[in-house]
Amino acid sequence: AQVVLAPEPRFENRAMFSLATSVRVRAASDGSDSAFAPLGRDDEASNGLITVYTGVARAAGVSYGPFHGVFPGPTPQAEFYHRAVKPLVQSFLSGLNCTMFAYGQTSSGKTHTLFGPPKFFDMDPVLHWGACPRALMQMVNSTDRQTCDLRVSAVEIYFDDVFDLLNKRAAIPITGFGKNVKSASVGRAFMQEQRDVDGKWIPPYLNGKKNSAVVITDSFETQGAFEWKIEGVEDVLRIMQIVESTRSAKSHAMNERSSRSHCILTVILSSNHAAAGACGGGGGASAASAGASKRQLTQSKFLFVDLAGSERITKTEVVNVAAAEAKNINTSLSALGRTIQMLRKRKGDKDAYVPWRDSALTMLMKQSLSGNCRTALVVTVNESNDHAAESQSTLRFGVNCGSLKNEVARDVRETDGELDMLRGLLHEVNLSLAHMQAKGMHGELMLEQFPRPTCQGFVDNFRKLREAEADVAAALARGEPKTSEHVKELQFVADNLKGILLRQITTGIWREPKPGYMAKCGEKADLESSIARLVPGKEPSAAPPDLMAEMSARLTIRSLVAG
Repeated sequence: AQVVLAPEPRFENRAMFSLATSVRVRAASDGSDSAFAPLGRDDEASNGLITVYTGVARAAGVSYGPFHGVFPGPTPQAEFYHRAVKPLVQSFLSGLNCTMFAYGQTSSGKTHTLFGPPKFFDMDPVLHWGACPRALMQMVNSTDRQTCDLRVSAVEIYFDDVFDLLNKRAAIPITGFGKNVKSASVGRAFMQEQRDVDGKWIPPYLNGKKNSAVVITDSFETQGAFEWKIEGVEDVLRIMQIVESTRSAKSHAMNERSSRSHCILTVILSSNHAAAGACGGGGGASAASAGASKRQLTQSKFLFVDLAGSERITKTEVVNVAAAEAKNINTSLSALGRTIQMLRKRKGDKDAYVPWRDSALTMLMKQSLSGNCRTALVVTVNESNDHAAESQSTLRFGVNCGSLKNEVARDVRETDGELDMLRGLLHEVNLSLAHMQAKGMHGELMLEQFPRPTCQGFVDNFRKLREAEADVAAALARGEPKTSEHVKELQFVADNLKGILLRQITTGIWREPKPGYMAKCGEKADLESSIARLVPGKEPSAAPPDLMAEMSARLTIRSLVAG
């Protein structure tokens, strides 16, 4: 097979950035004593240090830092955004990759800081909106629609599997192979299959040797996640509503709405221009430069990572599924901590081992922590003395992260001829999908073994399930609580249809799609998104909706029972 590679990017304006770490303190809601030394509104007076009292007498304290900012409980959302997040947004608009992630104990204010309080999209944006919606609004107001393309995808990591929050929680792979982390964690993309003169398969090499069949990737990425094109404030509000209503959450003794998954919202900005520059630098390309023959694409990404909170089951009092969720959350956060420690120890040795593949979270944060990315962290702590031990652990994590540095540069590449190349690759992918479908790899109804009415009933039940799930999502988006009778009735209908479909699947009426076919579908979606970015303002041509095609791509036992 012929290897076709995209044009090599040119990295401009290289600079070193330390991982900027801030602390946000949530005021104690139960009136208990504070575990911290008095915090003023101006953290510069304490040189960015925060002191936690130890012992019953509260005579001694341990200081942590220095941090880039310390924000006490009364700090408004707008002030936190202006000081901790806005500089990253400006870098993102100039063409740099950026990440903002939140880490802390459950119920310490991570989701409140990044997104806002529950149903914040119906509240005053000046007072209540968090960092993510504020940043999206700044991006919308700072980009030129004629030359720039702004898209958003959102996924959650639940029990170490990745689900698309903007596409009915469809299970999606991480760059590589298969449907889950175990089969997709190899971190490399096969470009061709190699065999020797005798037809024996040649395994891939990872050390850059000649005739290598793999390309080592700088980062792991989700494959086939739906990308929502942002045109205005309506799109921002709709995305926030869907993410809040779709993301896994439960109540426990410490938090009425506790996130049970890690959420990663990715903003992709593509600027197709004739001269050097990016979207936010001056209102777009001029008319004179637009007529130039050479075209360039500047692309940057901004990741908002809302980590699920670490928790002690003795405090949250969770049981059964919620307890299993807590253990999985703590396990993935431990993997993140080990990764940070190894990054600190390697001291510039790029070949030193780092356990990126220990969890889906560390895989998807690889570029943020050690690649071409300007990254900032906010650690959130609870002021109450009852949580002093957890606060100290969180602050130690922040101090460890503060020692990391990344080399960051603008990613610019020539696009002349790239559009034709991508269309050629898309044509090859479509041919491969057609070949897989001819072999029955796309999943299909066993029409020859089951009566037509039975098969039609299966299709009808699947359609009813999607309609029932849409009704539940719409009710939650309107602000109806999950505990309301109306939502319970809608959820009961959806769960009942799931059970019927699962029982029908066990009879053999439906053959599931093969993992290779699912991966190829994700590859097609990525190519279509890449083509759309090269032609701002235009969407890739889409075929009319086809129920059987949707079933082929999405109907698996995993997608039926997830969530």
